[in-house]
Amino acid sequence: MNFRKTLIILFTINYASGFVFLPFLIGFFLKFVLPNLISFAVFEIYKYATAPKIGEIRDYSGDIKILKSELARKFDKISGQIINTRKTVVQELTKEIELNANLAPVLDQIEWFTYELATYMDQLHEYSHYKNINKVTFLDFADSIVGHDATSLLSEMRSISEMITSTVKISGKTFMDWYKESLQGGRYKKNTNLSSTQQQTFLQFIEEIFRIEFGTYHLSQFAISVYINYKNGSYQQENKSIKKNLQKQLEAYAKLLNDHMPQLDRIYWKNDPEKHIEGETCFQLNRLIIAALINEKYFEDVQCTKVTCSKYTNHYLKNPKKVYDRNLKCRDGYYRCRKMHDNYEYCLSKDPQSPNMYEYLRSNSLDFGSQHSCSKLEYITRDDCETCLCECSIYGNEEDNHVYLSLIEQLSDIEKNKVIAGLRFRKTTNIISLQILQGDLLPHGQINASTTEWKTINLAGDNRTFQKTYRFSHWNNKLVLRVLDIPVKNAVLTGVKFRWNSKDMPDLAIQYTPVDYRTGLLDKSSSKWFKEETYGTTIRNANLTKSTECKEKSYLKSESGDISAFAMSSLLEDGGQSTVPFFDAQDVVPSPPIALSGAGILLKGAPYCAGFITPIVKTLHESYLDSFESRGKENFIDLI
Repeated sequence: MNFRKTLIILFTINYASGFVFLPFLIGFFLKFVLPNLISFAVFEIYKYATAPKIGEIRDYSGDIKILKSELARKFDKISGQIINTRKTVVQELTKEIELNANLAPVLDQIEWFTYELATYMDQLHEYSHYKNINKVTFLDFADSIVGHDATSLLSEMRSISEMITSTVKISGKTFMDWYKESLQGGRYKKNTNLSSTQQQTFLQFIEEIFRIEFGTYHLSQFAISVYINYKNGSYQQENKSIKKNLQKQLEAYAKLLNDHMPQLDRIYWKNDPEKHIEGETCFQLNRLIIAALINEKYFEDVQCTKVTCSKYTNHYLKNPKKVYDRNLKCRDGYYRCRKMHDNYEYCLSKDPQSPNMYEYLRSNSLDFGSQHSCSKLEYITRDDCETCLCECSIYGNEEDNHVYLSLIEQLSDIEKNKVIAGLRFRKTTNIISLQILQGDLLPHGQINASTTEWKTINLAGDNRTFQKTYRFSHWNNKLVLRVLDIPVKNAVLTGVKFRWNSKDMPDLAIQYTPVDYRTGLLDKSSSKWFKEETYGTTIRNANLTKSTECKEKSYLKSESGDISAFAMSSLLEDGGQSTVPFFDAQDVVPSPPIALSGAGILLKGAPYCAGFITPIVKTLHESYLDSFESRGKENFIDLI
């Protein structure tokens, strides 16, 4: 994206939507920039700039009082008005990024200036309701906008611009270096509260600065028109200086976009909530691999006085009829058995659908659950045969074993020009599936937020067939962690699915559909599927803290192509009663919504913690901004 194109993009986003009276519009614009504030301000500017000189004015002391009281009264109202029309990006950023002493003062100043600018615009609107406004009131108002002192609106805007674009380093870094570092802190560190990707958040920040730049320019034009009406002179030099300064600042912001956007990440994922709630914010593969006690006599047809538990690394019961509770028989076998102790006390789970076999389990080193939750305690003491603690794979009723992953494709309604805007995991009966958020595609990769909806998961018919589901087991316990990026430009994400790969593991594939970014129309007949077959490290996840019991917030601990192996949770902490990692069920949707260029899943977690399989989405490559390029109107600054 070249320098001139960037200026056109920024003008289109922020400027063309404001000057509604100009005889041209440069392309389509990305967002309506404060339409309820700037549009009426421009109308007032135009009205006053073309109005005849006002004649003799009555005593103006009352007007000054009105002005002061209005400004005081309106300030609180403006704060709410901004939030209702368009959330202040700077205000949101202070909640999301990791602030430090070098960032906070500048962001605070920008936020305050935003409210101050809105107050001025609102006051300008108030003037349109007064039939007689005195000369001094108008001139005082104009001076507060373009006066030469440091407190004028124009001076404050220039100060903010210089701080943002300055190459002067504070503690070894420029402001933009500090800002970019704060955004990037969320990629591998533990703070990732951004509401969109690093790249989109950066773009929103620059948009916010442009918004207040153009708002300041609008008010400056009004102030100059007041001077022309009430003072002698054309003020052409002052007007030229304001315009020249705006052009200089536009060029500086365009350079910031060109220099920094390509360095920022386009992936988005969801940080952990304050507290995960199983079944709401996360799911697990119930009963895939959990700990179970079994006496070795059930493995043998003969006496077992000389046999040890460690012999049974992959075993089935030879005497299943002797098991005291046949529903607790591990139908897919017992694995990695070991002798831990001679004596145990326990009680079985009261809930037949519970993912846990035991409500309470205790021995010399195990202490899981509470004895008070038991209606009947069971005891195991030393026997001729050893009592083994094994990894149990799948027991009880089939519908209570949540070991299925849907392989059915989830597609947006491309015939209705809908595209994917977000992902989340859902569990339907005992099948885990990805669900897509879809919405109407607009020009320039934007999505109509009012049309977004979670599309009903397609799980028609008998889904436990080989073609429609993947059945996990102790020996098929791996899932490929994959993030895919659309391999061509000018295409957007319209489908996701899990598939069998060449290693007989579930792996992700994505569907993309070509698009004309200028019109926002999909090429409905040209959709294609995309997959990869590269592999990285296998992450074992064995004997780790249960995903919902981690003491630290998660961060991404895997790369695309890695393989996650499901395993039994920590024996000492959880009694081995969970299959980890869990699936994160939170909505992964960048805000504001935008078309996507990729999707995937990765493992997030913390040291010694099992963590979560989380959906990943990728926002569009920055080249989509080229669709804003105007045809034949590149010298727009001369038309301001």
